[in-house]
Amino acid sequence: MKRWTEFLNENLFTPVSQPDRDLLYRKINELKRWLHLPEGLDLRNVIDKIFREYGYENQLTPEEIEQFGKGLESLKLTDMSNSYITWKLNQAMPYGIEKLTLVRDANGDWDFLNKLNTNYTALAELLTELIMRGIEYNKEKGMVIYEKVIANPQEGLMGIKKYLERLIVLYFIERGKGLDDFRMFTLKIKELSKLGEEAEETIAELLRENGFEVVYQGGNGDFIDMIFGCDMIVKHEKWGYKSVQVKNKFPGWKSLSHYKVDWLGLAYPNIELIDFKTQQPVRL
Repeated sequence: MKRWTEFLNENLFTPVSQPDRDLLYRKINELKRWLHLPEGLDLRNVIDKIFREYGYENQLTPEEIEQFGKGLESLKLTDMSNSYITWKLNQAMPYGIEKLTLVRDANGDWDFLNKLNTNYTALAELLTELIMRGIEYNKEKGMVIYEKVIANPQEGLMGIKKYLERLIVLYFIERGKGLDDFRMFTLKIKELSKLGEEAEETIAELLRENGFEVVYQGGNGDFIDMIFGCDMIVKHEKWGYKSVQVKNKFPGWKSLSHYKVDWLGLAYPNIELIDFKTQQPVRL
């Protein structure tokens, strides 16, 4: 017969439920942009700080700086206000473009890890793995966090917000494989990027067919896109210069409220351009 203390430890102090990884991921993923926004979990700044302090980032090349300068000059010719452009520049690069850094792969090229800090799907995967590793390390404490997040994802994650930097370092760097561990969360980023590239080319082709010249199209790792949400800049004799954000499918105006570009390009199900200010189709 088991002793009374053994019975208590087994039945009261050990969590009875087993963690459901898929459920945990779905709960966290529902928080979307809240995961990386400063007023939320602020994971953008947490990831940036870790990558910077562990030497995962490198400075921009002269070619990348020159490309940014060309894009910025073209952007100033669009309807995006100069005051907004100046404000975003001061916010994103208070010390200038030369001080910005990027994560590069083994060949020295731009790495998809650069999108990890603001891709909420990838961040949801990272947090799910973090909690699961915590359960493996200390099941009792890990399950407490798990159950709190399942019950109330936002409240549960806010409860560990101040420990996130240390936990990420502990489980993915000190006890993990560093960048290789972080790259596990870029698979969906790569899939979405491929869809995004195809959508951009679809919209660029539509614009060229209607007499537009694509004067700027940055691609992955482009700071014009990352800072201003502008995928391409086009010009036309009648329309002048226009900044364009491209989406594969329409995500709803609420998800687009932070963009200040001129036009929205949609590739699916119908190829179309929409004016951001009027939210009406652009008749070319």
